[in-house]
Amino acid sequence: MAQFLNLFTDDERSLTIQTLAQKFLKDDMWISYGMALSYHRKDDLKYFILDEQKCQKFESQFLIFGRATHSGSSYAFYKIPGSKNCDEWPVLVLGDEGGCVMIAKNIFDLMRFWTLNSVPPYIDTRDYKGFCLEFSQDDIEQNDDFKAWILKDYGIKPVNSIEEAVEEIINPAIAMYQTEIDAIFEN
Repeated sequence: MAQFLNLFTDDERSLTIQTLAQKFLKDDMWISYGMALSYHRKDDLKYFILDEQKCQKFESQFLIFGRATHSGSSYAFYKIPGSKNCDEWPVLVLGDEGGCVMIAKNIFDLMRFWTLNSVPPYIDTRDYKGFCLEFSQDDIEQNDDFKAWILKDYGIKPVNSIEEAVEEIINPAIAMYQTEIDAIFEN
């Protein structure tokens, strides 16, 4: 857990991310299919921002913090200027075949997205238009403990469908940040 939390400076780290890390890493709470908090090196970003100079320029604005799918896509925070800590940073998915899409305006929206449990975010092209959500056909553990925890501690209600997640979580994040992100990640 300490290695994961060391991704963040003291100012960047929030009680929310510390609690999430404890629930996932120490308490072994099932959160969502394909999701895993992990420690990533900054140089992982070079696989997504292919221009070396651009990558160096923007690498401090992104923090890759976890796996989004079993196939290798990752979650990353986008450190927007003027934000207090990681609770306020939007979250994007970096596709294992390239491309990226904003998936949540903040960690609370991401936790709400995770309530879908069996719906990992896939990107199959170099741009976000190849983004899709599909129910996994695998036998998946239920995340009722996670849903109960975020409802009790944060007042976050689960989403009931992919359509609800797209409308209430993903589309608002795309509308706010995708154009800015596309300019960074374009070749």
